[in-house]
Amino acid sequence: MDRVNIGLVGVGGIGEVHASILSKDERVNLAGIVDVDEKRASILSKKYGCNSYTDYKRLLQLPSLDAIYVTVPSAFHANIVLQSIQKGINVFSEKPMATSFDEAKKIYQEVEKTGIIYQIGFNKRFAPLYKKVKDILNQKERPPLAWVKMNRGELKNPPWAGDPKISGGFLYETAMHILDILRFFFGEVREVKCIAKSNVYSAQLDDFIIRLNFENETVVSMISSGHTTWMYPYARIEIYGDHWSIETQEFDIIRYCPDLEASVLVEDFSLLKREEKRGYVEENDKFIEALLEKKTPPVTHLDGFRAVEIVEACYKSAKEEKEVILPL
Repeated sequence: MDRVNIGLVGVGGIGEVHASILSKDERVNLAGIVDVDEKRASILSKKYGCNSYTDYKRLLQLPSLDAIYVTVPSAFHANIVLQSIQKGINVFSEKPMATSFDEAKKIYQEVEKTGIIYQIGFNKRFAPLYKKVKDILNQKERPPLAWVKMNRGELKNPPWAGDPKISGGFLYETAMHILDILRFFFGEVREVKCIAKSNVYSAQLDDFIIRLNFENETVVSMISSGHTTWMYPYARIEIYGDHWSIETQEFDIIRYCPDLEASVLVEDFSLLKREEKRGYVEENDKFIEALLEKKTPPVTHLDGFRAVEIVEACYKSAKEEKEVILPL
């Protein structure tokens, strides 16, 4: 197999990003695009020369479909993914894997049982800036401490972001990306302590202070708010090692001081194309490669499951007002 037939479900912002990237890949044939908005699905399918549908079940019935991209709002991921797996269709799913621990566990078990190729959309892992951080960490002793923030300006756009029944809640919708990249950097989380409040958006918790204790003894302090502004940088990581430090600003800038008397090294990725800077191009490339070579993708069902587990531990800790030990 030198080409793969791929369908895409959901043509919101991130769905269009994936469709654009896939349409330029000679290894890919876009077999169909699905959206509940018939006009939107039709416009995009005509642009890329494929069929459009308003029901994803029709897409899953195509006999030649190799894989599906699931890019709908968060609460709808699990059902579509599970039905795809049952039909033997490989899956690329945007985060989160699911919006509950039980659903995530079921997907994990089904992937384990069937051997389906499943990749979760944690694009930060493929972003040049975060890959640079990982490269530095691989050459250093374990850092004792890190501080992180990841905020949103609002929970109004897209409109479903403010509805936890659809988004899963603020940590699922926004902060999960940072929680995953911290696990990518430091390994498994051993203990979670979370304080959370509903300060502006009454339907959900929108302010979080989180402490993560990792198995390697790194401790991370994290703050995340859903009602601030989009003032730059709304995501920042600071890592403190043995007389060395790393600081990131969004996907754009990394500052690294390797020693007390060393110059600060700065790399600026801000002029890269958005799809490359944010890792979307590479994560798609790696998924297609996994399909063609029938191999495990770089970000797996275990990574998706662990991220859900950390989020659930945060909510559990906030509710019970005590530390939560992982695994759940």
